[in-house]
Amino acid sequence: MRHNRLYDMLSQLPEICFAQADRENEFCYGTPELVKLKKENHFPLKEVQYWNPFYYPFNVKKQFYPAYKALFAHAKPDQIAGEITNNYLLFLLDPNILDAFHSNMPSVKIFVVLRNPVDRYISHHFFQHDIGQINRSLGIMDGYYSKGNFPSLRSDIDTIISWTKVSKAKDPFNPLAVRFFVMGLYSICIQNIMKRYDKSQLHIIQFDDIKEKPEFVLKKLCLFLGIDPDFQFKRPEKPSNLTKTPKPDVSEERKVLGELYRSSIMQLSGMLNRNLEHWLK
Repeated sequence: MRHNRLYDMLSQLPEICFAQADRENEFCYGTPELVKLKKENHFPLKEVQYWNPFYYPFNVKKQFYPAYKALFAHAKPDQIAGEITNNYLLFLLDPNILDAFHSNMPSVKIFVVLRNPVDRYISHHFFQHDIGQINRSLGIMDGYYSKGNFPSLRSDIDTIISWTKVSKAKDPFNPLAVRFFVMGLYSICIQNIMKRYDKSQLHIIQFDDIKEKPEFVLKKLCLFLGIDPDFQFKRPEKPSNLTKTPKPDVSEERKVLGELYRSSIMQLSGMLNRNLEHWLK
């Protein structure tokens, strides 16, 4: 079980209710949701992206909050409503957005999956390349990556280095500056949450644990959410990838990224009281 399949597993629980796109609910849906809503009146949403500063500045998104809440209106009184969105690691870097999040949802429970940030960055880099190939094959040419303007991993890293030397000093919490890199600055994310929420409201999952002991991870997560930890999950079938970009040797790039993330990794290691030095190898 990989971390992006937690949604598939948690969806089986009768105590859990995920967001639901609805044709009658005007909301800042993305293009895939709008296309699907032309065929279906409503369907479950894994990711809502409301608390993400993508596409709209957050001060503009505030007007959508009633519509965001309406996405969970179908939840029964005894159900826990929520969503799973990887990109929310970005808003955790922005105190202004996190303050609004806390103001609206002070009693929320948050679980975070932490993957080796070097692995996560490299994987995401090539995933974007795959998405571009898929879009081109489908005749979708409206995105930067789908037009074939895909930078190399080395070029991406050079941009990060430039940002850390110049822009970071001026605006250290700008989540859209080299955003896929800052998503891996987990120590800042966790610090920001712990400043606003009680530690009982935060549950941290190690990606390595998901791979090595998935049943244990699910049991612990259920206990955190206050639901039946002995639920018998059914394993969903693994989805097949439409395309997969051949991966070149990135050993040198891994070393550079490791140094860029080193400070944050060591801070996180102390916060979690867990040795994370293997992330730097």
